[in-house]
Amino acid sequence: MIQIYNSLSQVPVFPKAINLELTNYCNLNCIMCTNGKDNFRGKGYMSNETINKILDEVIENKHMLINGVDICGVGEPLLHPEAINVINKLKFYNIRTMINTNGVLLDKEVAADLLESRIDKIMISLDAANRESYKKIKGIDVFEKVIDNITNLLILKNRKSYRTIIQINMLNMGENFSEIKDALLYWAEYLGENDVIYSRQVKTLAGEVKDLRSSTDITRNDLKSFKKALENEGINTEKLVVEDWEQIIEVIKNYGKLPCRHLWNYTMIFYNGDVTICCIDFNGKIVIDNVNNSSIKKIWNSEKYNNFRKIFISKDYEKIDLCSKCNEWYKCW
Repeated sequence: MIQIYNSLSQVPVFPKAINLELTNYCNLNCIMCTNGKDNFRGKGYMSNETINKILDEVIENKHMLINGVDICGVGEPLLHPEAINVINKLKFYNIRTMINTNGVLLDKEVAADLLESRIDKIMISLDAANRESYKKIKGIDVFEKVIDNITNLLILKNRKSYRTIIQINMLNMGENFSEIKDALLYWAEYLGENDVIYSRQVKTLAGEVKDLRSSTDITRNDLKSFKKALENEGINTEKLVVEDWEQIIEVIKNYGKLPCRHLWNYTMIFYNGDVTICCIDFNGKIVIDNVNNSSIKKIWNSEKYNNFRKIFISKDYEKIDLCSKCNEWYKCW
């Protein structure tokens, strides 16, 4: 861990990964998300001009982009009419590409297009195992549609032996352990090689949303112990990947809050071209510059970006309001 900490003085000349927000419009209204809240930033779609400028630079520097492009943000990327074309272009140049989707638009045609693109990973935010919970969490009653879409995607993937990894996300809010179990049992027959169900604790996103956990005592939300309990019931948990709080607690006990490495590894580009230091900066509180005015490389190596890195190395988190409230820093270690 100390070796990793010491390496923070070395900044790569280009990000190792880019989080790309094609749009921040969404077709759901999730209770754990900032989208739809009164204080959320203005919405829009990334222009073709901005997309092409970003892709040209990404392709030019693909040898340094070792962790690829994650098409995500605070909206549903499949709402953007160019989403599939963006993925096709990235994969044409053999750039590692992932997409985060809620699955509502993931019909048979879109599923086939995504798999044909050779996209590396499709992450689907399901977060519920029944219609009632889904509507409560997501705000809209489309549970059966999403289940059908995921099922068709997995069947098609397995039938044609695509290598794309499918990850079904099930957020743990402290009271829905049984639904994580139900999801594991339901999807077991459909999940192919390397496909997983992933669960982690719901977070406040650096204080941007209400804490939805049933308890702030992390031992009561311990997913690792929950997984072990399932194994004791004789349930195969090979396909269940969970957040390991034991390791996180050990790090905090030994080192305190460490500077997250996001500023050394990733950058986030909003639909309007704004570049921020973190994917959790949903409201663009820390915008460094805009790709329409400068290059990704220049922004990444700018004095303003490096000043934030210096703040993190010195652990002066209180100087940055968003970071002082963040409990997600460990994810970047």
